[in-house]
Amino acid sequence: MKPYGASSALTLGQLLAANYLSCAQYVRLTMWLTEEFGLSDIKFDAVGWDYGNAVPNHSQLFVYSGGQSVLLDPTIGLIVRDANLPNVAYGVGSRLRAGYR
Repeated sequence: MKPYGASSALTLGQLLAANYLSCAQYVRLTMWLTEEFGLSDIKFDAVGWDYGNAVPNHSQLFVYSGGQSVLLDPTIGLIVRDANLPNVAYGVGSRLRAGYR
């Protein structure tokens, strides 16, 4: 993983070579790398949240395939099973299945 920071990288090659990546660039890189698996039924919803707090905006990725859905935050390595965009956007939570110990 690259350190979080500003970068002008846009293409796959530029993202792989960049010294820093923003959250939006991590989302795009994750989409490209996931597509390398060759699955034809993968659907992505890349979203940006704007909360106006310590992190004024942030990108995350919802991935759908084979009837399953996950929320990915590639910037911090977060994976949430069974999360989808409508439920998260409307505040419908999912139970915490595992926690930090």
